[in-house]
Order: sequence, then structure tokens, then C-alpha cells
Amino acid sequence: MFEQFDNSIFHFINGFAGQPFLDSLVNFEEQFFLLKGGLFMGVYCWLWFEYRGQRGDDQRRTIIAMVLASFTALVIARCFSHILPFRVRPMYADVHFHAPSFPIAPNFVDWSSFPSDHAAMFFSLALGVYLLWRPLGILLLLYTAIWICLPRLYLGLHYPTDLVGGAILGSASVFSLGHLSKTKAFYQWVARPLLNAERKYPSVFYALSFWLLFEMGVMFGDVRYAARHASFLFQLSPKNEAILVGIFAMILYIAVLFWRRATLDGSSRRNQEVRQSGFTAKLSGQDLQRGRSY
Repeated sequence: MFEQFDNSIFHFINGFAGQPFLDSLVNFEEQFFLLKGGLFMGVYCWLWFEYRGQRGDDQRRTIIAMVLASFTALVIARCFSHILPFRVRPMYADVHFHAPSFPIAPNFVDWSSFPSDHAAMFFSLALGVYLLWRPLGILLLLYTAIWICLPRLYLGLHYPTDLVGGAILGSASVFSLGHLSKTKAFYQWVARPLLNAERKYPSVFYALSFWLLFEMGVMFGDVRYAARHASFLFQLSPKNEAILVGIFAMILYIAVLFWRRATLDGSSRRNQEVRQSGFTAKLSGQDLQRGRSY
């Protein structure tokens, strides 16, 4: 039953492949990350800075949970693809596959088709927005289904059930983390330390947040590439190992420099605030004394 469902929908969507306009549109969608991950990251930045005070903290608490949910959904999807029985992608398994007019660069022969990590991550992000801003969340859910997931069928990267499985996984992750975010333990061990770090060390917090959002926007492509090609580290000569240690030491030294600057800036700001408050109090006292003299 599921196989017939998969094949019928896949053949219908993939049957349009080879048309110049649709091929160009799908190729643009695959290559232009700004309208995929970049769009979602921009929305989350908007929501992060939308409110101040207690309402802002409550919304940021939910945003933290939704970012964790999308990351969790992505990790679980990749784990399932390795644990569950291997499923060949339709572009390799189906003899009736219609290839597009442009080459698909990545080699997905060894990548299991089920579940779709794209669907898992982007549906979780869209549902996260839905919990905070329903009209926009509905639009992003439709956007994820049409703009992000439909081309995966068109290109033969996934069957429909791969996308449905990823969407279910992303939804389950959102609802689980959404429920967990309301607990005292989540606030005490996750949300409050991050919110305190944002207030105390904003330069460090937002620098690291930028890196995280950037990698999420490209589906952690850099991390995946590094993980797939990290085997050479175990085959280095002593000379190359020394060079690598030197590089890591330099990176650590630069990180320490940034951390010291951030902590010094934080203490300097606090001292300046104390001096300003003392100066303001002094001026207020002088004005009060002048008023009495009059």
C-alpha cells in the first residue's frame, strides 16, 4: 500500500522533470540557501528581538526550545537513516526516473532515503514559528511543503513517505520540546543560563549564535563535510600532527583573546554604569540642595 502510494505520487511529480523552466526553478531552489535556511533564520532573529521585558524573555525561552527542537529533529533523522534498513533513493532505484537537465552534484548513493532530514528540520522550524505567530507559521508550513520538500520529489531524492516521516519527526520534536520548555527544569538549566549569558556577555553570545544560525541555514553542511572527511586526521605523519596542534593552539589563543575582551568590556560597562548612576545621584543632590537654598 505504501509502496503504491510512494510510486504513484513520485512518478506524477517527477514526470515534469526535464522541462527547462521547472528545471531552472528547482535548480535555483537547491542552490539558493538564502530562501531556505536563511529565510527561517531571519524570521527567528525577528522574533528574538520583537519584545523586551518579561514578554521578551518568555518568547526567547520558546525560541531557544524551538531551535533545540529543530537541531534534535535533524540529529534523530540522521541517526534513523543509519539505524533503520537502508532505502535506496528513487533517483537510483526507479527505472522510470526522469532526470533533470542539470546534474545533481552530491553523491547520494550511500545515503538512505528515509527519513528526510530536510523535512524534519524545516517542518520543526515552521511549527516553532506557528507557536509564536500563527499566520506566519501557517505560511511557512506551506512554504516548507511546496518550496523545500516538493523539489526533493521532483529530483528523485526522496519518496513521499520519506518526507512525511521527516515531517512527523520534526513535529514530534517541536511538541516535545515545547512541552519541556514550560517546565521549571528547562528554565533553570537551559533558558536562564542562556538569557543571562546574553545579558552579561552579548558579544560572545551573538557571535556564537551567528555561527549556529549560519550552520542551521545551510543544514550544517560544513559540519557534515568535516565529519565525512575527518578520517585523514588518523593518518597524519608526526610532522603534520605537530602542524595541526599548532593550528588548534592558535585558534584557542584567538578564542581566549576574544573571551578576555568580552569579559573586560562587560566589567567596564558595569563600572561605567556605576559611575554614571553615582554622577546622576550627585547632580540630583545638588539640585535638591539648590532648591532648598531658594
